[in-house]
Amino acid sequence: MKLLTKHVSLYCELCHLTYVHLNSSKVTSKYEHTWITKTVKPFLAIHPKIHLPFLNWSPHVDYLCKNISKRIGIIRHVKYFLPHKTVVLLSNALVMPHFDYGCTVWSNFSFELQKRLQVFHNQLARTILYADIRTPVNYLMNSLNWIKLNERWDNQLLVLVFKCLRNLSPSYLSSQFDFVHNRHTHSTRNSTTNTLIVPKFYTNSGQRTFHVRAANIWNRISPQIRTELYNMSLRQFKVKSKITV
Repeated sequence: MKLLTKHVSLYCELCHLTYVHLNSSKVTSKYEHTWITKTVKPFLAIHPKIHLPFLNWSPHVDYLCKNISKRIGIIRHVKYFLPHKTVVLLSNALVMPHFDYGCTVWSNFSFELQKRLQVFHNQLARTILYADIRTPVNYLMNSLNWIKLNERWDNQLLVLVFKCLRNLSPSYLSSQFDFVHNRHTHSTRNSTTNTLIVPKFYTNSGQRTFHVRAANIWNRISPQIRTELYNMSLRQFKVKSKITV
């Protein structure tokens, strides 16, 4: 029976580290005609205790920091037995999804919360490269060909905007955006480069809304990329947007 319990525990742990669960699920294992069910916590999730209506993301950041810290600890212990490329792949599989999952929703938080996550991002880079605390962050990012979290989140948001403008997303998202050339017929610089109209808000909460942030980030990229909106694939846009943002 002890062997059976150990078998189920290892299987559940493997599922917990390998698969992405949006909700808690149950893993069932069969051993000698005996079925054992064990609840598995989600690998990626948004913390349920979010304070409405102002969306205070502090509980979610606490939840992320706790999970990321555990996985960095795992990588710190196994990195001595694995090649460098394998350590990077393991980091991209176990840690980086926590920085990205749902970032288009919660990445509009305060600078203090963003700084907390950036500290763990830097810690992960130092763990991979065997670097100490005195190593400059820019050197770490360049060595791994990484970008900082705020730039990474901007790229994720840009990809979502591209999908909205190309009608590759649900209509309730695509309807949030409108081009300048749809408002008037004058030949201006903004009307010929697929510039988006930015809604006007005079409060901080209004400036942090999805369609305002997304329109501002879209208008910051190169006019040449915006002009080629309907002539490039999603993969081509991801490559070009990473270079320009």
